[in-house]
Amino acid sequence: MRTAEDISGRVFGRLTVICRVKHSGKGVRWFCKCSCGNEKQVAGNHLRSGATVSCGCHAAESTSSRSFVHGRTNSTEYKSWSAMKQRCTNTRNAEFYLYGGRGISVCNRWIDSFENFIKDMGNKPKGMSLDRIDTNGNYCPENCRWATDEQQNNNTRKNKFITHEGKTLSHTQWSKLLGGNPNLVYLRIREGWDDMAAVTTPVNR
Repeated sequence: MRTAEDISGRVFGRLTVICRVKHSGKGVRWFCKCSCGNEKQVAGNHLRSGATVSCGCHAAESTSSRSFVHGRTNSTEYKSWSAMKQRCTNTRNAEFYLYGGRGISVCNRWIDSFENFIKDMGNKPKGMSLDRIDTNGNYCPENCRWATDEQQNNNTRKNKFITHEGKTLSHTQWSKLLGGNPNLVYLRIREGWDDMAAVTTPVNR
């Protein structure tokens, strides 16, 4: 009979093999310690085939994560997370050129884990949407927030800040004061208006 290979000290998934276990059944069994601290006896063929990779904690975590995601796939937070990934990774997405196409990416902690995204961002407040504080930075916990439409409009690469009578506001804020649409001042300047005329000329009703 061939002697079983000694695999003591080897690591399979989360399991570290400690020693062989004497038993009266068929096959070789090994006493293992899981990275979570639990101990478990595992059949050698299950270790080698990858059928057993932990004491059971890995399967429990995976099931919990799937349940968490499945229960929230229709939530606004999940839609924000999914749209964020699409903008950064899907070359067929209409907005890819503004995000992934210019190097904007999603951090490793979020790219494959909606659960981590929610842990870091929390639930989305009503009327807000996902916003990057630095518009040239990546999607990550330290650079993202839930923001209002006004905050979003004030935080775009095309935004222009204009000072008039000691007051410095973005083109979005000046537009709001004039009672026009959020891009009124921006459109005026793009059409050739000077800054002062753009922020002082009343809206023609």
